[in-house]
Amino acid sequence: MNQISQIAYQCPLKSAAAVYKAREMYAIDHPLTNFDNYQLCANQGIQYRLGNSNTTNEVNVSQMSEQLQLEVVGKTDFLNYRIFNSLGQLVHQWNSSNKHQTLDVSSFLSTSGIYILQAQCANGSQSSKKFIYTK
Repeated sequence: MNQISQIAYQCPLKSAAAVYKAREMYAIDHPLTNFDNYQLCANQGIQYRLGNSNTTNEVNVSQMSEQLQLEVVGKTDFLNYRIFNSLGQLVHQWNSSNKHQTLDVSSFLSTSGIYILQAQCANGSQSSKKFIYTK
C-alpha cells in the first residue's frame, strides 16, 4: 500500500496511466481522498493546466445510484461530452446542450473507479472533471 500511495500522489503528467491506476486502487481503502493535481504537480516543479485557461465553464458531477447528475456552471453551453476510464480509454460519448443532465451509466460503467468527464463547447474550449464512480 505504501508503494501505491507514493504513485497515487505523483503528478499525473509524469505517468498518467500509472498514477490514475494507483489512485483507483488507493481509493478502495481511502474512498474520500481528493487529489489536488495542481498542488501535487507544483510541488514537483510541473505546471498543471487543463483545457483553455480563458474559460470559466465547468461541469459538476454527482452520483445518484447508477446515474450521474451533470450541471454546467458558466455562460457557454457544452455540446460534446466524453467519459474516459483511468487508462485513458474512451468509455462513452454523447452530444447535448442541456445545462442539467441525468445520465444512466449502468450500461457503460461496469466497475467502480476513477473516470474523467471531458466537455467541449462549439468554440473548442474544454473542461475536464475527474470523478470516482462507485458501483
